[in-house]
Amino acid sequence: MEILNEAALNIGFDWRMALAQLVNFLIIFYLLKRFVWGSIKKTLAERKAKIDKGLEDAEAAEGLQLKAEQDYEKRVKEED
Repeated sequence: MEILNEAALNIGFDWRMALAQLVNFLIIFYLLKRFVWGSIKKTLAERKAKIDKGLEDAEAAEGLQLKAEQDYEKRVKEED
């Protein structure tokens, strides 16, 4: 184990610094998960709902367009 510690010190690895970085990472991770992730999920859900509604509206508009084209062709045939 002492050889491992010596090797770590030779390459500049400091256990205290690594532990401090781990603690800082966990604190930041917790804060992001607690306060940021919820709002991101909410925003993404709202955006997905808006996109889905837009797709539904586009399909409905396409149906109306086809109906209007059929009505137009029917009227043109009736005039002949």
